[in-house]
Amino acid sequence: KPISYEEFVGAANKALQWVELRRRADELDNNKRYIIVKSEYKQVQIPIDKIQFIEGLKDYVKIYVEGEKNAILTLTSMKTIERYLPAAEFLRVHRSFIVNTSKISIIERNRIVFGNHYIPVSESYKQAFNDYVAGYSLSAQRDNQPGED
Repeated sequence: KPISYEEFVGAANKALQWVELRRRADELDNNKRYIIVKSEYKQVQIPIDKIQFIEGLKDYVKIYVEGEKNAILTLTSMKTIERYLPAAEFLRVHRSFIVNTSKISIIERNRIVFGNHYIPVSESYKQAFNDYVAGYSLSAQRDNQPGED
């Protein structure tokens, strides 16, 4: 049925406002700074910036948190938990491991060292990990600078 130009513009503006609200809500969801997981009949809030690494164990994951003596065990999959972590801060380095890149301090051969935990970097994730390391490596940056010796 025919509608007036004013009605059309009003409907278009309303749709635009709705899309903008949805986009803002999605941004807020992506900027969450903690996750809540169920562990031992409790809901545990974990600050994202305190997570060192996550280990997958079949139907469970172990979340290793800075300052905590024991890892937090929860019934979920690696794929599910990976969706809730900011991709800019976390990197999957193995089928069974996700690491917080800001917590990496030692890389030894093909593994990452977190205290007495050694996280392997598997072949299928090696290229992405090497690209990450190259982006922060001073030796790689130095090699690209001509005439500085």
